[in-house]
Amino acid sequence: MKKIRHRFRLYLVRRGLKSATRKRRVNSYSDAVQIGLLCEATGETDVAFIRSLTDQLKSDLKNTTVVLYSGKKPLLSGLELPEQTYPVTEKDFSWLLKPKNEALATFAGMELDLLIDLTSTRAYGMKYLAAVSQAAYKTGAYNNDYNDIYDLLLQVDETCSVSDLYNHILHYLKMIKTK
Repeated sequence: MKKIRHRFRLYLVRRGLKSATRKRRVNSYSDAVQIGLLCEATGETDVAFIRSLTDQLKSDLKNTTVVLYSGKKPLLSGLELPEQTYPVTEKDFSWLLKPKNEALATFAGMELDLLIDLTSTRAYGMKYLAAVSQAAYKTGAYNNDYNDIYDLLLQVDETCSVSDLYNHILHYLKMIKTK
């Protein structure tokens, strides 16, 4: 049953990708102004990491919008989230993975220069959001199921932490030279 559910959700993500139209262009980190982050958080340490990440981006003069996915359970109340952060759960996506939340629909329609996906492979709603996003350049971890979504894929082992993945992505984005 899990395999069938997995295959169906992958089908929905791919269908969302086919329906999305966007203006692709290669963006380096230095050229990007509007950056979207797709992240997962289950506790205070994850939120602290996201906060430090957004502070770093803000110091580099980047406008950052974050979608923070917490799985089935909502984030604990009282956590201080960075500006322009939208906490979401599985309930914010329909069973067809379409966003039910207005903030998610707005995020998908934003013309971002760069979309950085730091979510796990089982966050199907977030993968759907990445697929339908209007971002000009998308990057994330390599997974055979999601190759078509991203413009820049990084192959990392499963023991790689989210902070290490972000640092690897940032390293390669800074290496890109555009006119």
